[in-house]
Amino acid sequence: MKRALWFSFLVLLSLMNVGNSAKILGLFVTYSKSHLIIHKSVMEPLIERGHDVTIVTTLPLEDSGKRYRHIQLDVPPAPKEFMSGIVETSQSLFGLLLNTKKVTDFSLEYSNLALHDPKMKRLMEEESFDLVVFGVFFKVVVW
Repeated sequence: MKRALWFSFLVLLSLMNVGNSAKILGLFVTYSKSHLIIHKSVMEPLIERGHDVTIVTTLPLEDSGKRYRHIQLDVPPAPKEFMSGIVETSQSLFGLLLNTKKVTDFSLEYSNLALHDPKMKRLMEEESFDLVVFGVFFKVVVW
């Protein structure tokens, strides 16, 4: 009888839903607020499921730190002339091609600044993550 009770206990114990949470890093290096909103919405289900989420951005988050850790890097914002110039000169095919080069160059420089930020370096040296979610602003930056 004692053996059957012990066996039943082990079976019940094995059927219990044991919660596991992953340590997840969301790395969103963008100078576009609209892209950041979309990137953060990808992380919301992971946060709601109880994962240990750290979100690294170059822009402020409005509700940071409530159920996740937020690290804002000290990267200067994109110049206003750059952003407004992109919209103005994208009206023609030549302007669009020229802007692609400008956005590529600026995005690479911006990403490089973010990855060399002291907070980012410290995070990479001191912690490890089970999953890293990258927010892509401009495809060439990922390569």
